[in-house]
Amino acid sequence: MMNMSWQSVMGANPSKFTACGPTCPVERVSWNDAVLFAQTASARDGVTYTLPTEAQWEYAARGGQARGEETVCAGSNEATAVGWIYDNSGATTHPVCGLVRNGYGLCDMTGNVWEWTSDGYGAYAGSATDPTGAPTGSDRVGRGGGWNVGAHNATVSNRRNFVPSYAYGDFGFRLSRSSP
Repeated sequence: MMNMSWQSVMGANPSKFTACGPTCPVERVSWNDAVLFAQTASARDGVTYTLPTEAQWEYAARGGQARGEETVCAGSNEATAVGWIYDNSGATTHPVCGLVRNGYGLCDMTGNVWEWTSDGYGAYAGSATDPTGAPTGSDRVGRGGGWNVGAHNATVSNRRNFVPSYAYGDFGFRLSRSSP
């Protein structure tokens, strides 16, 4: 597998927080930057990477649990067990996968950095259990909360709107890859 670090794909690291070295999540990337990264990595690797839709992100964060039976955060009812948030972060990001993983083995879907999704922000179109992005509007959806949010904002159901150019030390992303 090719190296998927921001630096290996884009050539430089925009992050504010680098004390944990190459295991830090990349941050200070806008939605536009994240989309460009996905396009660049796709061309380099010959596969299709995208930002996940909101529905894909939430499905992954829930780690196999259906609505109604889920834990509040991605892998636990205790946000600090699975995520770096205001209460335990020390106002900085931390190495990825340093805390408990969810049922799918995914980590940091609660806290550390907010994650961009591909969807526009607005009322859910269609069913709330498998929504599609808003048909209008320019804001994009961030999920998961970052190192600077309280536990009440680090839940798998919390969603916030941000302008696509927002690029601060509390925002990153993860990619979705299409099957060959």
